[in-house]
Amino acid sequence: MSSLLITGFTNFGKVENNPSEILVNLLKQKYQNNIDCYIFKGYKDIDDNLEHLLSKSPTTVIIFGLASKTPYVRLEKVAKIPSRLKTGEKQYRSNLPLREIYMKLVENNIRVAYSNSAGDYWCNYLFYKVSSAREHNQKYKQGFIHIPNLDAYNSINAKELNLLNFGSTIVDLFL
Repeated sequence: MSSLLITGFTNFGKVENNPSEILVNLLKQKYQNNIDCYIFKGYKDIDDNLEHLLSKSPTTVIIFGLASKTPYVRLEKVAKIPSRLKTGEKQYRSNLPLREIYMKLVENNIRVAYSNSAGDYWCNYLFYKVSSAREHNQKYKQGFIHIPNLDAYNSINAKELNLLNFGSTIVDLFL
C-alpha cells in the first residue's frame, strides 16, 4: 500500500454521478501506483473494509465526499460523533494541513471555505471512524474534504471546477 489513501463514495439517494467517486477514479488513473484508492458504498462497507484499509499503515488518509447543497469546496475541521454510534469521543479534529490546502486552492482560483460540520451521513461517519482509529491505535494525517455540487459551483463561479486539477492540487501536497 502506498502512504496515501484517498477515498470517496458511490452514488446515493438521487445522486447519480457522485463527484467524489469520479474524482477518486481520476486520481487513481493519474497517480496509479503512488496512491491507494477506495470507493465506499455505505455504512456496512465502511464497517466491513475500513479496518483492513487502515491496517496497511497509510501516512495520510484523505476522504472526499459530496456536499450537494454547497457551491464551494469545504475543508472539514471536525468529525462529530455520529448519531448511529452510542458511545465514543464527542468529536475529533482533522490533522491535515488545512491552511496549506486552503491557500493552494485559492492560488488555483478554487472557491473554498472551512466547515465545522461534515453532516450526519456517510461522510461524517467515515470521517469519525478514520479519526477515531488514528487516535486509538494508528498515527497518520487524516481529514475530510467536501466537493460542491458541480452545477451550482459552475454557475455561481462562472467557470467549471475541473475535478482532476482540484484533486491533484491536494494530492501533490502529500507526495
